[in-house]
Amino acid sequence: MKELLSAACAVALFAGLLVGAEPVLAYSGEVYTVCRLDPRGDNYLSLRTCRSSRCPEIRRLRPGQFLWTEEPFPQKGWRAVLLMRDINDEYATNQPRGYVFEKYICYVDMTQ
Repeated sequence: MKELLSAACAVALFAGLLVGAEPVLAYSGEVYTVCRLDPRGDNYLSLRTCRSSRCPEIRRLRPGQFLWTEEPFPQKGWRAVLLMRDINDEYATNQPRGYVFEKYICYVDMTQ
């Protein structure tokens, strides 16, 4: 009897979740560019292997480098990105990927 009640509770919980659920859409990425760097400072943004300045640097990105985001929101200020060869590199699949600090990237509006 106890197992039957547990199964009924699980079904009710699942049904309740479905009633209020909205469709989940996959994030297809957005284009950003490296920006807001100090030209009197290092003037580069580190592409890193993980979400920390302690992680190894993969590459140094210059101002204007285009990036494709892999997630809709930053996590603790870091964004997962793929490098783009240029603004038209929609797929960027063979390019290096890593993490950048979001403070130094700017959204590029591709609808215009």
